[in-house]
Amino acid sequence: MKNKTIYRLVLGLLCLLFLKVGMIQAQSLPSQFDGVDDVIYLGDSAAIISTFDTNLRQVRSTNGTSNGTDIYLGDLLDGSHEQRTFGDVYLFGDQFRIAGSYPKSASVDLHTGNYNTTKAVTGFTSTRNAYLSQIALTWNAVPGADGYFLFRKDQNTAQPYRVLLGTSRTMYTDIGLTVDTEYEYYICAYNLGEQNTYLGPLANHKGKTKPFTFTATPTSEVTVDFSFQFDNHLLVGLQQQAAYVEIVDQTGGSNQVVYEDELTLQDVAVDALLFDKAVSFTGNDTMGGYADPNLTAGLPTWSVEMWVNLDQGNSNLPYLYDDGTTRMLVDGLGRLVVFFGGVESGHTGLWSPNNVMPRGVWKHVAATYDGANFRVYVDGEPVVMGDFHGNNQKVANVRNGADLKQTLQIGHPTKKWAATHVNMNGALGLLRIWNKTRTANQIKEDYKDVFSMTASGLVGQWTFENETVNLPDNIGGGRVLNLRSNNNQHPIRWNPSYAFFNGLVNIRKWTWLNQPQASGTTRTFRINMYEVGTGKLISTNTNTTGAFTHPGAPSFSATPQSGTPYRVDLSLTPTSTRADAYLIIRTAGNQEKLITTLKPDEVPPAQPGDPRTYRFQTTPLTFTDTYAYGDTTTLQGGVNYSYRAIPVYNFLPSEYVDATAARSDAASTLDMMTSVTPQADRVLVDWDETALAGAQYDSVRVERNGQMLAILPSAVGSYQDSLMLYGLPYTYRVVALKNGQPALAQAEEKTVTANG
Repeated sequence: MKNKTIYRLVLGLLCLLFLKVGMIQAQSLPSQFDGVDDVIYLGDSAAIISTFDTNLRQVRSTNGTSNGTDIYLGDLLDGSHEQRTFGDVYLFGDQFRIAGSYPKSASVDLHTGNYNTTKAVTGFTSTRNAYLSQIALTWNAVPGADGYFLFRKDQNTAQPYRVLLGTSRTMYTDIGLTVDTEYEYYICAYNLGEQNTYLGPLANHKGKTKPFTFTATPTSEVTVDFSFQFDNHLLVGLQQQAAYVEIVDQTGGSNQVVYEDELTLQDVAVDALLFDKAVSFTGNDTMGGYADPNLTAGLPTWSVEMWVNLDQGNSNLPYLYDDGTTRMLVDGLGRLVVFFGGVESGHTGLWSPNNVMPRGVWKHVAATYDGANFRVYVDGEPVVMGDFHGNNQKVANVRNGADLKQTLQIGHPTKKWAATHVNMNGALGLLRIWNKTRTANQIKEDYKDVFSMTASGLVGQWTFENETVNLPDNIGGGRVLNLRSNNNQHPIRWNPSYAFFNGLVNIRKWTWLNQPQASGTTRTFRINMYEVGTGKLISTNTNTTGAFTHPGAPSFSATPQSGTPYRVDLSLTPTSTRADAYLIIRTAGNQEKLITTLKPDEVPPAQPGDPRTYRFQTTPLTFTDTYAYGDTTTLQGGVNYSYRAIPVYNFLPSEYVDATAARSDAASTLDMMTSVTPQADRVLVDWDETALAGAQYDSVRVERNGQMLAILPSAVGSYQDSLMLYGLPYTYRVVALKNGQPALAQAEEKTVTANG
């Protein structure tokens, strides 16, 4: 028995290689693990899981072709298979015997285990409709188990979907799943111990990702709100960690795109970090915790990034990193301080401005070195660094010999220069080390990203399970983390986490339609989500709105003013909060004229600097239509006028004049010149002396064909014009005067014939 090998297997599982796909049936037990080619390679050991059916009877140590009753292990007992080497072979079954003797020439140990029904996994559950693209699995730990084999039915393979190590392991999150899809999982416990080698029975449960919710809700006669729930975990599994979303209006087969946007991790994680799990150190403020990333060599050019949240109640000076030569810490003024050359001296040190690193707040810190210049960034922005007194501040500071040493420690001073210089106390959310100098644009672009695939120059990336480490006084300096790196597989994650502070985000957008909708109408919209880069359709959903409600035509009135003979007062009260203008049109006979445009005030934003509302007041708007002397397009006396108020929507994709929502009213102006009457040898011109006197028009001027005939007091009421010619048309005009100035005029044409 190779106990050392088993210990490595249990604690140091590095990779799985699954060969020759078989089938896993929806049974209570795994099947088809009955051939030499169905090997599950676990690190430097191998396990063969035999089928638990009644046909297998004999296990032979010689070479041969396995069949339904016999299995031949000769190809495995020499310690290599399929170009893989291993130290142990494990064989599980419920009833079989080893035929023949174990060959002395075998270079591996053969271990047999049984099917132990008492080691069943209990409480196995999986989430249903909790996430768009992931399912969380939980179960009760099986005491003494080395780990668990997890199967997923849709994989259609003989091998486990995942091998989960750890006796106390009770959860697993399956990510990158298809939206609105059911998955069936099976799990069993296993143990490779020398005295108790067993495989437990399978427990199964069906989990399901949630459907892609999408609703379209009318918010006015011309606007629609779209809301959909977005799962941040979905973005992590995408090629560029970005999704393109489009909303299409399908009403009447139009298929018009009314909204489109690209969602990135930065977009959906506003005011939140891109991880919700961090390792938090509490307790003795002189201890703290730190990590050894185990660099295999020094780095002449490098970049180090970390998300940290320093303990607000700690007044000491915590170290962010130290390799024995270059070190970075945070002082009591919230300044980042960097020392070079293995000494803490003001001659080599750099200080940032105050409060760059406040405590109790999550901050992203990055430091880069290109072989000559040292730079620091906080939350993606460059930080100027200068001497202790704040002089000579600049972004790039020349320093020689600042290459990153193999002795790098995260959160730990390699040498305590003062009692207040301590390990980091607070929370560490992410750590990333590069063997190259990242540019300012690169850091700003993805400092919030968690890399999910290989990136050029990335030595290692670590995220953490959500845990709190209470630091006692006796932990020997506070080292509680030991991070590992693997140059053959990037990125490296230590207890990787793809969760977010706000895993599910409710996104709400709104848009204008092309034109107002009549009350009772509905529209159908479809949302499509694609993976950026590949165009792969991630999800789609359709929703039909509830009924739109049109507010109807505005309230509108036209009121003539008797005291001012040629004036009509217009009053309009809007009913729509989205129409931003109203055309006022006057009609006389078959002649129309746009006389003005009334515009309501916009509803102001709730706070200064907030986006504009695009909503408009419904307070009354007024306009006076009045006579202008000498302008023939203005009001005339004795005319019946009608007025229309037509709503206009300027913020639609193209301006829309809603004539169907117009409102009309009518008014008549005073007939000041009441009559022009031909008589036997004269023409009698009559006016309304009462109306003119009441409006304080003291006199009138009577004109024929533009020539003045007389100026008379308005109280006279009439004028007789004697004529010498008959059969000709004559135009008479009465001009009302106020203080000697013409103010109103009204004309009428008559043709005088013989004898009237």
